Amino acid sequence: YIEATEKASFSKLVPIALAILHGNLDGSIVEILEKTTDLWNFAYQINDDVTDWKKDYTEKNISFPIAMALSEMGFDNESFAHAPPKSNALASVMYGSILPRCLREARDSLTKAVSQLPDSFGKSAWMGMINDLLNHIEEKIRIIHEVLARSVSEKHRVSQAKLSFNGEKI
Repeated sequence: YIEATEKASFSKLVPIALAILHGNLDGSIVEILEKTTDLWNFAYQINDDVTDWKKDYTEKNISFPIAMALSEMGFDNESFAHAPPKSNALASVMYGSILPRCLREARDSLTKAVSQLPDSFGKSAWMGMINDLLNHIEEKIRIIHEVLARSVSEKHRVSQAKLSFNGEKI
């Protein structure tokens, strides 16, 4: 809790510092910068949670994507504490729907962050950082889709092999 509070407090200093550096402490500018920073932080945290979800689950750290998957699987706090799902069952839900959805939300958050940022606040410099993170997110989405496609293809191949025995249908 203390660490989260410290991070949140620090993140609120960034927009104020940017406004001071720009010489404009107008409340509307600070508000825009706060929204932009919040959107950026959300996207960055989701990207991190997607990257570390297996480690987080092993260490019983329930991140946003893990909580979404557990909810989708019908787990609440009590049922999870009593009998958590096997990691392969969780992985199926994570890769099947949760991780791509979270990454799309992170991408949308970054896009919105850029659209809200005033041009006078170095929008082009921010665009470089944001595009790097967007490219990283898009690559993760591509890899997830590729892994899913291979998995479906492999399941189909195994299914077809089971149906055949020495060229004869079973």
